[in-house]
Amino acid sequence: MSDERRNLKLQIGNARDCTKVAELKHRRNVLSHKVRERSRRLAEALLDDRVAEIEKQKDNTKMYRAVHLLQRKRQQPITVNNKSNETLVQPVDVAVEIINHFSAMFTDASLPPSACPATTVSGTPSRLRKCGTLPLVSITAEHRAQITCQLS
Repeated sequence: MSDERRNLKLQIGNARDCTKVAELKHRRNVLSHKVRERSRRLAEALLDDRVAEIEKQKDNTKMYRAVHLLQRKRQQPITVNNKSNETLVQPVDVAVEIINHFSAMFTDASLPPSACPATTVSGTPSRLRKCGTLPLVSITAEHRAQITCQLS
């Protein structure tokens, strides 16, 4: 319906005959009312679904469920700038860039991996060693598809 409205608006701008313009405006107005009514019905259906979900709860949990449903916000997509100052939006590219960033942050490229002791001074195993190099992550097409499925 939105495409039809857009086309009618273009036709109104191109039309020269007053009666044709009036007819096109009437059709566009009718479409606008249909779109508005459909949007209103969808919003009411969503609200009815939320109310039904709240009513299913026990009496002592209804308030908590209502607050949870009303305060739910959509998760904003993560954007990251890489070293060449390009903005990355795709979840897989963002994940690879974050992995590479922290891999570089927690490793010291000047020391070889064999120079890292397996234990700390106290004799307990070290979980985070700040020496050696970690390979940068490269993702194949198959792994990219798996990560995309897991992230969505």
